[in-house]
Amino acid sequence: MEFNLDYEKGVIDQLKHMINHLVKNKIDTKIADLTIQGFITDEPIPFRDISDHALKPFKIGDSWGKNFACGWFRITGHLKSFSQPLYLKLDLSGEACLFDNSGTPLKGFTNGSSTFDRTHGEPGKVYYQINHLIQENGSLDFWVEAGSNDLFGVLCDEGRFKACEIVAQNEDLKTLYDDLETLLSLLQVIDQESEHFAAIYEGLRSIYYLIVYEEDEWIAKSIETSKKLLSQKTNYLLKITAIGHAHMDLAWLWPIRETRRKIGRTFASVIDLLDHHPDFVFGVSQPQMLTWVSEDYPLLFEKIKAYVKMNRIELQGGMWVEADTNVSGEEALVRQMLYGIEYYKKTFNFRVRNLWLPDVFGYSGSLPQIISKSGLDYFMTTKLSWSLINRFPYHSFNWLGIDGSKTLSHMPPEGTYNSSILPKSTMLIDKQYKEKEIAPLALAVYGIGNGGGGPGYEHLARIDRQKNLAPLPKVSYGTSASFFDELKAYEDKLPSWQGELYLENHQGTYTTQSNVKQYNRKLEQKLRSLEVLLSMTQGYTSEIQNKLDEIWKEFLLYQFHDILPGSSIKRVYDECLVRYQVLDQELDSLFSVIDKSYLSETMETKLLFNPLSYPVKIVQKYNQNYYNYVIDAYSFAKAKNIHTLNHGLTVNHVKTKDLIIQFDDQTGQLTSIYHIKQKKELLRDGKGNILSVYKDYGDAWNIPDHYRKQTPQVMKLELREVRNSSQFIELTHYYSFKQSKLKEIVLIDLELSTITFNHDVDWKDMGYMLRTSFPLSIKFDEANFDIQYGELKRSARNHTRIEKAQFEVSAHQWVSVSDQSLGFSLINQSKYGYYVKDQVVDMNLLRTTNYPCKDADIDRTSYRYQIVVHKGNHHHEKIDQQAMQFNAFYPSYDNALNTMTFIKNLDASIEVSAIKKAYDENGYIIRLYNRTTKDQYVTLNFNETFKMITQTNMVEEPLEIVFDKNQNFTPFEVKTFRLA
Repeated sequence: MEFNLDYEKGVIDQLKHMINHLVKNKIDTKIADLTIQGFITDEPIPFRDISDHALKPFKIGDSWGKNFACGWFRITGHLKSFSQPLYLKLDLSGEACLFDNSGTPLKGFTNGSSTFDRTHGEPGKVYYQINHLIQENGSLDFWVEAGSNDLFGVLCDEGRFKACEIVAQNEDLKTLYDDLETLLSLLQVIDQESEHFAAIYEGLRSIYYLIVYEEDEWIAKSIETSKKLLSQKTNYLLKITAIGHAHMDLAWLWPIRETRRKIGRTFASVIDLLDHHPDFVFGVSQPQMLTWVSEDYPLLFEKIKAYVKMNRIELQGGMWVEADTNVSGEEALVRQMLYGIEYYKKTFNFRVRNLWLPDVFGYSGSLPQIISKSGLDYFMTTKLSWSLINRFPYHSFNWLGIDGSKTLSHMPPEGTYNSSILPKSTMLIDKQYKEKEIAPLALAVYGIGNGGGGPGYEHLARIDRQKNLAPLPKVSYGTSASFFDELKAYEDKLPSWQGELYLENHQGTYTTQSNVKQYNRKLEQKLRSLEVLLSMTQGYTSEIQNKLDEIWKEFLLYQFHDILPGSSIKRVYDECLVRYQVLDQELDSLFSVIDKSYLSETMETKLLFNPLSYPVKIVQKYNQNYYNYVIDAYSFAKAKNIHTLNHGLTVNHVKTKDLIIQFDDQTGQLTSIYHIKQKKELLRDGKGNILSVYKDYGDAWNIPDHYRKQTPQVMKLELREVRNSSQFIELTHYYSFKQSKLKEIVLIDLELSTITFNHDVDWKDMGYMLRTSFPLSIKFDEANFDIQYGELKRSARNHTRIEKAQFEVSAHQWVSVSDQSLGFSLINQSKYGYYVKDQVVDMNLLRTTNYPCKDADIDRTSYRYQIVVHKGNHHHEKIDQQAMQFNAFYPSYDNALNTMTFIKNLDASIEVSAIKKAYDENGYIIRLYNRTTKDQYVTLNFNETFKMITQTNMVEEPLEIVFDKNQNFTPFEVKTFRLA
């Protein structure tokens, strides 16, 4: 007979009521109320300064602070009897941390709910056993630091005190509650036709009757039944390794200053769990986070170090922070590894072996090489489960990079790093795990993440009951390292995936926060040039090296995956943009240490330094004049020519060495780009550089995938000016859209046939996206996109579900398309989002969103891009080199400085990614990579003053001494050498 589902639902509701009201609510018995006094500030006050502030009284029900307010509360009381275990019960409608009298955090508290996700933080952290803080006379006196914000930065219940009391707990009822919670979760996810369902269903009903009717010894009898139900052993082959975690967003819906306090609360709670549960293991990534703990809570940090030695706290992830990998540059990703791995080695004598990036918005196809050449073996993420259209096909797989490097990878099948680890979680793992028949083991990452908190007592109670419980997979405590080592035995049988791990979600983050992305690109290039010049002038000192390390680490912090992508609140960007300016000035100071004439004002006599390994031809504008430079590799040069532009007549037709270019004087758009030698028109329908404005109803993360269904508006040309010289035509266009203004300077180089666009934008209109579009006449089914240490080929068709899902993709310095005769490349200086489909190359210039940052990109911003029309493909025209020239930072001095050459006559197919002092200051590091899709056999002519050449991995650990200067580079292969 078929089961009545309505009746079953009613029974389930009865059982939930039994657990949450008839059992849970009876666990506590109030012993004493406590007295609360405190003070409130806008910003955090350290423990050492609390005596400087007057206290005022608070009581339960009082609203104590606005959102992100900070409070210190002195809590006192007196107990007549304290022989039994007693607990502080504390709920301030926000987050809090209990401190001992030395200022060391003892326990973090959370209110247990959030308007962002009501289930995320439940049941909350509200209890702490207090007996060891009770003085001999029964008095209590301790301090609590609080933040009037929940786990997601939300003000809850007007920031009211909800509980502050001492309670005793009925341990038997607590045990019963934990039993029943596990059994009810199991009942709701197993097959109703199974014997296990019938046994649990009937058992829970019998417990329900005992409790409802308050039968004699109902607690003991209920526990006897629950333990019997939990004693059924499993014969399931799938094993789940459970690792405690607290994924910490270093900034997001809260500022960085609040993150530092969240970390203190989280680790205080973790240490408390470790002290009381010998099987519990906790994993922590992000050395930046541990650095803050050592600075803010040194005694707590010592406890962390002790548990690391015991292998109870597992150090995870090679990166300094869990960085974005779509926008971060190649050297920045390597430095994330260098500083992260070195921190673990120096601080803990530990060599990490995995890259731990659970929440990053897609993963570059260059990462497997960076992972493997940083001495890491494994990769973990959960974020691909967020793809909106197509499910990623694997959970355990071998990830192959663009160069062929392989990394064993795992995506926890539950699809979260915030697992409740209830039976519903373990059954979901079993249901979704695609490789369980090949590799019968999976990882579960449990605890409260994003806003901190980590695991609670309840998580451990759930694991303890599922270690061997039918009909579930076995769940055990363990480290991610032990899990991956076991998974490695199945490596050869696992499926493979090559190229990027594209996230079909959050594509708006390639563009949001234009000024942040502009500073990121600028400082990446400036750091690169500074390191090259310091090396070549022998300008490094230990003091400079330490300062550079300090700058790098802060810069890498801002590449965290909720800062650089643009998905944090306004305060985060107000603060990091100020810090970017400071870092920029500090880099200028280091350039000035090399020679004091840096940045002096006499441009006519200035010499620019070329930090690239090949000659460059560049143009710089100063005081309305254009300065033409031709500079050899790693050399200085003065301007070859100075062009003073004169006002000219309206120009709609320009002939360069290779092109005939035409404009529409009514719209400012390109109407024709005709290649003279190929006798071919590039533009389709007589339009190019169309400044299109789309309504954008998305948030900081997401562009609506249907935005191209609308007819875009086009910016209106208000005024046009023309200036020219013998080499340049400069067109200045003044555009408007509603309240927004855009000044565009189009520079046409008659000799190089490049067209460069400089935009100064004052955008005032919310909910719009500005793009530039180039509909092309050439036919192409694929497009090439610049990424770290190479390029990625993607489909330019729009036929399959996967192709349609990739309606916005990322690239670094260039995008290129071509047919057999003609190519079109779009080079940029700080833009990362593209639509390249249907014979259109379209670049996202800016988008204004209101969440989580209010008025994001309602601001002034500037950027540059350039188009190059060429014969053949991008390799034929060395577009990669042109893009590097366009982006590089060229420091200027009054005189050519004395420099040493590190490498000469380098083959043009090989790019120099970095020349720098070695991290340990023993010699220099030079990093090279093959920019092409073919093997390159080259001769490396290093300076002969270096007597020892050692090939290292990317984090400067030695591999082998190099005796042969002839080296083979496979496609996109990176090699790192130490010169000493």
